[in-house]
This record gives sequence, structure tokens and C-alpha cells, in this order.
Amino acid sequence: VYLYASQSSLRLSIGNVLATGPCPDASDWWVSLMRPSWFCYLLVWSSLVEQEAISQSTSVGVELEATLPLTREAIESVRLDARLYADDPFLADASADLVDQTIIEPLTLASDRESLVRLNLGGNRLPRMDYYVSVRVYRITDGLQIFFNDRFLPVLVGENHTTLKILLGSALLAQKPSLSAQLIYPVSSPDILDMEMTPLGFKLTFQSVPRSSYTIEASRDLRQWHWIASVPATGSESAFTDLREALFSWHYYRVKQQAD
Repeated sequence: VYLYASQSSLRLSIGNVLATGPCPDASDWWVSLMRPSWFCYLLVWSSLVEQEAISQSTSVGVELEATLPLTREAIESVRLDARLYADDPFLADASADLVDQTIIEPLTLASDRESLVRLNLGGNRLPRMDYYVSVRVYRITDGLQIFFNDRFLPVLVGENHTTLKILLGSALLAQKPSLSAQLIYPVSSPDILDMEMTPLGFKLTFQSVPRSSYTIEASRDLRQWHWIASVPATGSESAFTDLREALFSWHYYRVKQQAD
């Protein structure tokens, strides 16, 4: 892009497109710049700059893994809002542009360990732009923000694809978990192959991936789930037998694949 201005003329070029012309009867070239003819030139120039930037853009992607802390206060359902912003470092007064946004709700947090969320953000990467990620988590019942990153996280510095792992801050009192984090999104639910009552207790067999670990959870109302056991998988099928004494009229079970 080339721009030259004087009291007598104005010359503007981008690529192989040239706009030039006189500034008659004007002692101040800026006054002439605001004349209708030159305003048209500026509109053309603005359009050409935008088209040139789009033609030079590349696709970008962010693989985001957010860890939601275990809190002392029980939390049932939350809404996660993840955003990717683009910011022009040469325009200090300009606000950042929203490039991509992902909202996930409702999310059910693990009740006895930290919760993991994995998602992807992406869009077009433009020259000279800086990119940042923001993650906020709100309680659905009252809209209270409970998890957050306390600053914009810079990403995509000199590369078109990046993986970002963040531990979110908490507005509630957190506690140290004794178990490994549980992946709550996306949820991987293995197929249940068989269920039977044995002399030892209720047994279920499920499809598994070798060298993966699975969490067995139980519930009486399909709302509050409690950890029972972790089952390491050694083959394409795994089994679990509930050895607890049956002190209930009915019970629900579910199987989840743990995060790596």
C-alpha cells in the first residue's frame, strides 16, 4: 500500500491499482482529502485492503482443554462460554473482534474430582493480528460466574494450530481432589454389552478400549451420581461387579471413559 499527499496532489496505490488526482485551490491537503472525489478513492482503497487481507488469511485452530476445579459447594449444572478473539496490536483504541464462540450447556460437574472439558475454536487468521482465548463458566440456576481465566490467554503466536491447557480460577472455595480428573465433555459412553445378577452382586459388561480407564457411577434419581469404582481396560470388553450390599429398591448405573 502506497499513499502520498501534498498540497497539490494525492496519490494512492495498492497492488497494481492506482488512484491519483489534483487538490485544486486548497492550502490544506486534508480538506481536499475530504472532498467527495477523494472520499470515493478512500472507499475503494478500504475495500481493496480488506480483500487483500482476506486473500492472505489462513485457517487457524485451537484445541482447548479446560480444567474446572472441585469445589466444596456442590454444583449441579453449569454453562461454559469459550471465545476466540482477534486483536490488532497497532490499533490501541480498537476493541477485539470475536472470531469464534462455543457455548455448552448444561454440563454436569463431577462431584468428587476435577472436571475436564475439551473443545475446538477456529476461524480465519489475518496478517498482523494477535489472538486470545477467554473461558467463563456460569451456574445455570442463578447465572453466577463460578469459573474463569483471569486474563485473556494469548494463542497462535507464529503458528496456525495450537493446543492450550488451562486450569480455571474459581469464585468458590476449592478443595484438593484425591482422584484423577474426569472428562465431562465430550462424554464418551461405551456400549453396555450385558447385564446380569450374580451370587456376588450385579454385573455389567461393556465395550472398552485397551489401556483405557473407565469410571462406574451409580444414582438413585438420575440426577446425583456417585463414583463406585475405576476399571482399567485390558481388552475390547470389560466387566464390573457391584459387591456392595443392596440397601435400595432400585439403582441406576452408568459407565464413563476417563480422560487420558
